[in-house]
Amino acid sequence: MAWVRMPWRASIEMYWCRRACAGSSCSRASTTWEGLARNGEVAPAEHAALVKRVLYAYEQIVLRAHARGLRVIGATITPYAGSDYYPAGPLSEVDRQAVNAWIRAAGHFDGVIDFDDVLRNLQHHDRPLRACDCGDHLHPSASGYRAMGEAVPLSLFVL
Repeated sequence: MAWVRMPWRASIEMYWCRRACAGSSCSRASTTWEGLARNGEVAPAEHAALVKRVLYAYEQIVLRAHARGLRVIGATITPYAGSDYYPAGPLSEVDRQAVNAWIRAAGHFDGVIDFDDVLRNLQHHDRPLRACDCGDHLHPSASGYRAMGEAVPLSLFVL
């Protein structure tokens, strides 16, 4: 299995796609997990275009992986509002929700790991659960990573 992270602006998505699809001959699946943390740096008028580029990159990864006989497992984007690293405003959350809805929708990936569901604070959907937050509101804590690992259905990797 190959783990792949797309570039946040999807400007070099084909590089990552080729890297994922050119894995060793023993690879049978690729898991793709990307964040949108830097989308807070995008001008408001550019948000829709950014989401479109990210979704296009996902489509290309899936198409190229399938062409090489690889299954592709998508993973939802975890919440990150409150992070000091990247300013996440309301438009950033709209972007994250749009990408996550696409990831969860049938017909794109061969399976989905819903990390958003695992780490999301139920009172503040744009923020991670306190117990799963390392304190920077962007990266999971050890218990957050444990919860993410336990949420991965191993049946996704049975070929």
